[in-house]
Amino acid sequence: MSVEAYGPSSQTLTFLDTEETELLGADTQGSEYDFTDFTLPSQTQTQGQTQSQLDNQVNGPDEGLHNGGVDDSVAKASQLLAELNFEEDEEDSYYTKDLPLHACSYCGIHDPACVVYCNTSKKWFCNGRGNTSGSHIVNHLVRAKCKEVTLHKDGPLGETVLECYNCGCRNVFLLGFIPAKADSVVVLLCR
Repeated sequence: MSVEAYGPSSQTLTFLDTEETELLGADTQGSEYDFTDFTLPSQTQTQGQTQSQLDNQVNGPDEGLHNGGVDDSVAKASQLLAELNFEEDEEDSYYTKDLPLHACSYCGIHDPACVVYCNTSKKWFCNGRGNTSGSHIVNHLVRAKCKEVTLHKDGPLGETVLECYNCGCRNVFLLGFIPAKADSVVVLLCR
């Protein structure tokens, strides 16, 4: 690959020579930056500083707050918490609502027009989505590798096993429908 592959260059490139570091001021590791004036504090200096810090803490702005003050404030706070009455009875009864047997195993929807019965797992699922990408019944059928469903007896079509009108195939993933001439008739056919 030649240099001309990207077109003719109108500018020449100049590179930084590492010997010219004094021009940039980037030589922070040089000997003129060495710190040779470091001494450790003596033992008397450190003891004096610690004692003055302790005196400031004891006689500082929190002078009135001693262990007795802390114990009193903790006792007052615990007494206030003990006086609080938490009532969670309403929420508990909401979640323990008696659902019919045909309620969706995922979300609890139990409208007969919306639920189907999985013939393999013997559970009910609805056509609602919730937080899933597909409906609850499709999500269950795909994950459990099931294929056969039955409609609810109180639904618009009654208790019906979905199957092909022509060959009797019950794999719902192969079924499609064709509307018949009568308004309320639908014919299910497999592929």
